[in-house]
Parts: sequence; structure tokens; C-alpha cells
Amino acid sequence: RSPWSTPMSTPRARARWPKPISPTSIPREGQTIIAKNHYRPSKPELVAAGDLAKLPPIKLITIDDPLFGGWKKAQPYHFGDGGIFDQIYKPAK
Repeated sequence: RSPWSTPMSTPRARARWPKPISPTSIPREGQTIIAKNHYRPSKPELVAAGDLAKLPPIKLITIDDPLFGGWKKAQPYHFGDGGIFDQIYKPAK
């Protein structure tokens, strides 16, 4: 046995090693768990319709909605000098 061999260097070792999980199964499983626990999944197309039925429909809006006025208005209001962030942020001592 070579001093440079790794645990995965033999066919027998590779056969015993856990197989990788399909990348498509993880998001589907995670999104289903989220929906079953009454949270809104970020990718509802991956969840069964029955799990989504208990969540009421909502209308989503973006920062570009007239209510917010886009980033050009929101940025200085929330994060500019003296903005909302400055009013609520308390640095650690």
C-alpha cells in the first residue's frame, strides 16, 4: 500500500462510501419540510399542491413598487446619514 493512498483509493473502499445525494432531491425535500411546517417555501413549484393549499395566497411587491419608490428613494431613507438604520442601531460597548 502506497503512503500516498487515500481511503477512497480502492474500489472496495469506494463501494462502501455513501453515495452522493441528488442535488435536485435536497431542495425538493427542504421545501416540502418548510411547507409542512406552515412556512412559505421560496420555490413553491417543488412542493406538492396539497402542502401549499393551507397557505393563503399573498401579493408580493418589490422595492420598485410605488409604495417604496425604488432604491433611489429607499436607500437614503433607510441607510443614509440619520436614516432609519442610524436611528435604531446601537453599537456594542
